[in-house]
Amino acid sequence: MVEDFLTGPAFSFMAFVDGERVYPMPLAQDHKRAFDGDKGPNTGGMGAYTGLPFISEEDRAFALGNILEATAKAMCAEGCPLSGVLYGGLMKTPAGIKVIEFNARFGDPETEVVLPLLESDIYDIFDAVACGRAAEQPVWRNAVSLGVVLASKGYPGSYPKGAEILGVGDVAARVYHMGTRREGERLLTNGGRVMMVVSEGKDVRDAQRKVYAELGKISCDALFYRRDIAHVALDGRLLDGKALAESIKEDLRDRVGKLEVKYGRKPSLAVIIVGNNPASQVYVRNKVKTAIFVGMNSRLITMAEDATEEALLQMIDNLNRDPEVDGILVQLPLPKQICEERVIDAIAREKDVDGFHVLNVGDLWLGRRCSVPCTPKGILRLIDETGIDLSGRTAVVVGRSNIVGKPVAKLLLDRNATVIIAHSRTKDLKSVTLQADVLVVAVGRENVVTGDMVKPGAVVIDVGMNRNAAGKLCGDVDFVSARQRASWITPVPGGVGPMTIAMLMENTVECFLARAEQ
Repeated sequence: MVEDFLTGPAFSFMAFVDGERVYPMPLAQDHKRAFDGDKGPNTGGMGAYTGLPFISEEDRAFALGNILEATAKAMCAEGCPLSGVLYGGLMKTPAGIKVIEFNARFGDPETEVVLPLLESDIYDIFDAVACGRAAEQPVWRNAVSLGVVLASKGYPGSYPKGAEILGVGDVAARVYHMGTRREGERLLTNGGRVMMVVSEGKDVRDAQRKVYAELGKISCDALFYRRDIAHVALDGRLLDGKALAESIKEDLRDRVGKLEVKYGRKPSLAVIIVGNNPASQVYVRNKVKTAIFVGMNSRLITMAEDATEEALLQMIDNLNRDPEVDGILVQLPLPKQICEERVIDAIAREKDVDGFHVLNVGDLWLGRRCSVPCTPKGILRLIDETGIDLSGRTAVVVGRSNIVGKPVAKLLLDRNATVIIAHSRTKDLKSVTLQADVLVVAVGRENVVTGDMVKPGAVVIDVGMNRNAAGKLCGDVDFVSARQRASWITPVPGGVGPMTIAMLMENTVECFLARAEQ
């Protein structure tokens, strides 16, 4: 594909053409490289949108005059005038607008996001073309549209058909059916790309917000869709952990309600804090607040700064024996008179929602069912949001802590990534990080990784939480420079942090289910 040798955002420019008469449509962008950070095989459109902020009016005028109109004239000069639709797949490169694809057809899914904006009668244009007369220039509504394709799981490879789709009638947006069929009153999947939901808004962000809200009304376990349509236009290089965590918590809230109906009680999380560490108090408040939000029972147990290790171990033993408690979390760090290792190992492994117990750690490395540590688990969920296929990719983890570095390396290994662990003794760190298709940095030191250390197109996960000289929160990665080279990057704050708490809630639900199903 030509795209493999050019760099820059791709876009589509369609026009009705009758000989040398060209009637341009609004510009659109199609997400056709669907599964690999937009670098993988061309798998068919997974969404599209109009209102491209990265294409200037000068770019548009150049493309219209020097590409579309010039092509229409050239076809007439060759004795092959076109009466129909001219589709140009173009790319804005550092050297200007380049052609990557050209044909005489509607481009889908660009068609589905462009045509709803047409206020003129499209049949007048077709009639004019058929009769050889000049049509009025089409009038387009001053709005932006964005569409997301729902595809069968397994697409573009093999996929099942016949799964029931619910909730489509509740969608307050345009729904284009691509691969569905009716069986009585039931709507079923019947293709790879199954349907496309299109919303309009005053700008790209507004249209995106609306369409994803409507997608939440559709229910079908056999379907999936990309969550990053328009990420190029919306500074989408950011992996928004806060937004993803909110979505997960909403799902858990619904799930907890159903569990209470089925089992007669809610999952319950007990949180212990020892002492008055201000940061720990903030973290604990957030955890308890989130547990309440998702509908769990939550216990907050506070112990004095001078509490003995024996007293803490006795409290943990009581909670271990309490049948109404599903998850136990002891907030770290602990006062110096208490051994963290003994405390962690005292928590019953089946109630260890942090995944720190030595038996859970062992099961993680052996590939057995266990409580997965919250931060590494959240990191993998963030990586999943990019659509990258980790199999065969090189993942570099900078940091070898027991809490993040080592477990996230194992989770990446489980996805068939080739994993390199770097650390404080690694020589020439830059030569290592430049190999990374996925780079996870978790060392707790500002600007350990700078932009020149990031492979172009890499996914960068910044786990660090530091304060710079100005007292502002920052990560381990120099965000400004790394962002220019990364395909995706987590911000600090708002990246990994919110996901850690969301995964804690998910682990609590999983511990509840494991105990309830025994």
